[in-house]
Order: sequence, then structure tokens, then C-alpha cells
Amino acid sequence: MDSLNTRVYQPQDIYVLEKLALKTQNIPARSLMERAAQAALKYLQELWPKARTIGIVCGRGNNGGDGYALALLAQKSGYTVFIGDEGSSVINKDPAAFYQKACLESSIKHFPLTQSAWPKTDLWVDALLGIGLQREVEGLYRATIQKLNQQGTPILSLDCPSGLDSARGAVMGVAVCATATITFIGLKVGLLTGAAPSYCGKLRCDNLELPESIYQNLTPTLTRLNYDRQKPLLAPRKGHANKGDFGHVLVIGGDEGMPGAPILAADAAYAAGAGLVTVATRPQHLLAVTARRPEALVCGIDDVKQLKPLLARATVIVLGPGLGQSAWSEALFQAALKTTLPVIVDADALNLLALQPRENQRWLLTPHPGEAARLLNTSVQEIQADRLHALKQLQHRYGGNVILKGAGSLIINMQEQVFVCSAGDPAMATAGMGDALSGVLAALVAQGLSLADAAPLGVYAHAYAGEKAADGKRSILASDLRPYLQTII
Repeated sequence: MDSLNTRVYQPQDIYVLEKLALKTQNIPARSLMERAAQAALKYLQELWPKARTIGIVCGRGNNGGDGYALALLAQKSGYTVFIGDEGSSVINKDPAAFYQKACLESSIKHFPLTQSAWPKTDLWVDALLGIGLQREVEGLYRATIQKLNQQGTPILSLDCPSGLDSARGAVMGVAVCATATITFIGLKVGLLTGAAPSYCGKLRCDNLELPESIYQNLTPTLTRLNYDRQKPLLAPRKGHANKGDFGHVLVIGGDEGMPGAPILAADAAYAAGAGLVTVATRPQHLLAVTARRPEALVCGIDDVKQLKPLLARATVIVLGPGLGQSAWSEALFQAALKTTLPVIVDADALNLLALQPRENQRWLLTPHPGEAARLLNTSVQEIQADRLHALKQLQHRYGGNVILKGAGSLIINMQEQVFVCSAGDPAMATAGMGDALSGVLAALVAQGLSLADAAPLGVYAHAYAGEKAADGKRSILASDLRPYLQTII
């Protein structure tokens, strides 16, 4: 994956890059808009080679200008083109005004967006709102987006699906459900996290032929993870290696009736390369752990004092899978956090932490949106409305390293570097996936990685394994990831 597809910006940064290009490269604004149209036409032809009739809905801003420019190019290329717009509304600012005027003076067929019956087309192009949206969609544009989604034909969105906040990934009342999106100059945060995967479809970024020097003037908001960049963090194993070289993971969890979660974490830790794994759990779960994962050591804990020798031998702790919130759970939680070991904090350990907040620089918190809401004393809706802000709040309040799980998982380390993972599959939306991730993360730390390095590698490897395991399936189990984790890591 090249740098264009790993650097991710806020929308306002894209405007800065665009102005730099216009100023320093002497690129006319019209030329930049035409380049966007050319890139969109090329992508359209690649995805729908048999399409001959195109409908384009255009707004009054530069996104609409991209649509008008695309309409002219498409007509010259032999397509039958229909433009839907506000009819008498004239754009008065170049370069969009130039292309709208050219379309009005051409033979391209126009129709008002208020028209009850839209023309039949092979596909539609969404050029309504772009990346500048800052409030809920209302009125004509809301009705247009709803109607566009009802057409039953593929949709290509230009720059951003209209109605999706390109800064946060939140839907502003209603949004276009695009089959594909082509975004320009750089990736935007809101195209990769939150609701974005449900609305962007297949995503492509085109730099509009801007030189690399332009991008050196601005630091990206975050970095998109990819396998090629993450894989080198783990060095090849030496020929004389033994299990002691790859660390000892201690999984603490499994209150009454919950043996499965620590088993899944232990299983994933072994799959990701840990040398030794011990499970500290309720005594009644010893048989279940041994039966499912005989390679794991297991210790039944009645009294928290029994945990002390296990902590002394461990390299890293996974705290939380199936831990519960009983007095037993609380005692193990407190004992684990008194150590100087790195700790992967998940599941019920996060819920216990929410009840008694504290700061720690030696942990990696791994909340899903529900757990994040409890940690920040807010709602899931607030978390999902601005995931990047929530991530930074979590780290500010609790310290250390944080992963905010979910579609487009976000990661922040103690150096305040932020990453986004766009890998994964909806089939992974099943119980136990978080337990498996915790095991993967701990295994990487056990093998010598810092928490800061383990977090992005572990998140990506887990998500990528999920993609491989899914392979078109509607749903998969956490345990299905094992063979893929072994191959990927």
C-alpha cells in the first residue's frame, strides 16, 4: 500500500493541500476539477465497463462542479448522460460555475431533483455535498439522497458519500449508500471509521497528479495500517529458538460460568506465537481449559494469594476475558494492576476500571464502543458520533495505549500517534473476537514488542485473519481465526 493510501487527513487539511497545489504548482482550479472528473470516469469505467447511461446528481458547491465536469467528459466518451440538479439554481463561483455553464450550454439532458420520476440509468453518480458537510442534511438534499438510495442501481460517490461526515464517519441524518467512492487528494478520517464502511463501498483515493512535495507540508491526522508496514516489526525466529524466547502470557479471567473467554484468549496467544500461556481462572474451569487447549498451563484461583507466583513468572498479562465483576473478579483485577508488567485490559476489566478510574502508562486498553461509553460516562451514540475524539479522551483520562474497537478500529499510543485499521469483515461481529484480539496483542508483547508496536500489528493481523476466515461467509467464530493468525504472524 503506497503512502497515498496510508496518510489520512481531516477535511480542512485537504483544503490546505489543494491551496498549496494551486499556489506552488501553478495549477488552475479548473484543471484540478477536470483531473477529478477524469479520475472518476476512469474508475467508473473500471467498475462498470458495460454501463452506457449515467445519471449525475449535482449540488451547488465544488462537489457539484466535479459532477458537471464528469458529465461533460462522459458525454464526450459516448455515454448518455442525465444531470439532476436544482434547476434554476446557478453556481456563481469558479471552477464549479464554469462546468455548470458548459453543461447547460451542451446537449446533456437535465432534470430537476424534485421531479417525481427520474430517468432510468445503468448507474448514478453522487456529486451533491462532498466533504464540506457540517450539519444534518435537510430539505431537498435529504429527499434527493433518499431517492438516490431507492433507485436500485449502483452509485459512485465523488469525494465522500453525501450525508456522511468526512471528519468523523457519522451519518448526518441520512447518507448515500454508495457502491463505490472515489476520494481526491487524500484519504479522510470519516471515510475509514464509524459508519463509513456501510456507506463508502469500495474506496479509492486519487491524488489528482499532485507531487509528493505538496504532502510534505502537512502532517497526516492518522496512519492507515497495512500488512507490509506492520509485518517487519516481528523479526524471523532464530534456528536455535526455544519456548522461553517467546515470553509467557498470563490470562486472568473466567468467573463462574465464563470459561470460554479466557480459553479463546489463550488459544489466540499461542496462535500468534507466545512461547507459554497460563490461564488463571475459577477452579471449576480447569477441565474445560485443558480439554480445549491442552498446551496451556492452568491454575485454579480460590484466593488472590494464589496469583502471586503466576505473576512472578509472567511476561505480560491479559486481564479481563470473562472476568466478571464479583468480589473474586475485583481482587484479581487489583492484584494484576499492582504489578509492573504490561497489561492488556479487556472486557470486564474495563468495566471494573470504569467504576474506579485511574491512570497507568503500562497498559493497553481495548474497549469496544459500549465499554468506551462506560469509561467516559457517556453513550454509545456519542462515542460513535466522533470516534477519534473519544479515542483521545480515553487516552487523556486513563493514559497508556488505547484501541477503540469497531469498524475502522482506532489506535493511539503514548506518543499520540494515531492509526486506523480498515481491514476486517462484518462476519467478525460475533462474541469472542475481542478475547482473541487480546490474546494476539499479549503474544506480540511476549515476543518482545512494546505495547505501542504490538497494538497496530495485533489489530491489523486480527482483522486480516478475519477477512481470510470470512471469505464470503455471513458469520464466523473467533476460533476460526487460528490458522490464519498462524500464517499472517
